[in-house]
Amino acid sequence: MSIQFDVLWLNVSPSLKALDRPLLNYLSKTLSIAQWEYCQSDDEASSLEKAIALLHEYLQQLDRPVHLAGHGLGGVLALSYARRYPNRVRSLSLLSVAAQAAATWHAHYYVQRHLLTSFSKPQLLAHLVKSLFGEFASYPTKALISALDRDLSVSPNLHSLFEVVSLPKASVAVPMMVCGSSTDPIVSPTELHAWHAYLKPSDVMWKCPDGRHFFHFAFPQQTGDRLLKFWQHINAKVPPDQLIRV
Repeated sequence: MSIQFDVLWLNVSPSLKALDRPLLNYLSKTLSIAQWEYCQSDDEASSLEKAIALLHEYLQQLDRPVHLAGHGLGGVLALSYARRYPNRVRSLSLLSVAAQAAATWHAHYYVQRHLLTSFSKPQLLAHLVKSLFGEFASYPTKALISALDRDLSVSPNLHSLFEVVSLPKASVAVPMMVCGSSTDPIVSPTELHAWHAYLKPSDVMWKCPDGRHFFHFAFPQQTGDRLLKFWQHINAKVPPDQLIRV
């Protein structure tokens, strides 16, 4: 299958995909960006492995490697896939993904459930909305609470009330850009700095000065400009028609 896009954006959180829209709209003015989405049913066991398998099934049909990008859990999927199938990935762009990739907002939520036992689920999610968005919460708080609650059920997050897990830390063979925010309570500047142990000399790190966990929603143009610069650099060094080497 001939590729008709420049970048593939991964989303595994359908209830939160509206937060990606400002960035994707901005990027689409300059390049062709496609979206790959995954949603599991309420009765389905949470499995990142299934998402990886389905993504691989799709990417195997393409005639050359692609630029993969994603925020949060979508970025975790992109990272996991790139580590397993680097020959299918031209570059990797991660937004709000920690070096310990399992450290998502979902993990933070379940840790808080154990610590703040007097809080009901709605109260804890309301507290989390303030932490994740702050003054950048342009959607009503109730809508954001509902979106986060839904994401706990239908995204392939790795955690539960019974266990908060970890993932192996490692580098990745493909060119990579890691983006974060100075005010992110989940992927804090310290967590972001931990990436330095795994970055190659050619890899790029960028920190948005504000915007909390969803900085790409709060600052789509600034984030988009940094991503575009990274992809343009990669495109200049790797011919666009380079075929996958089997």
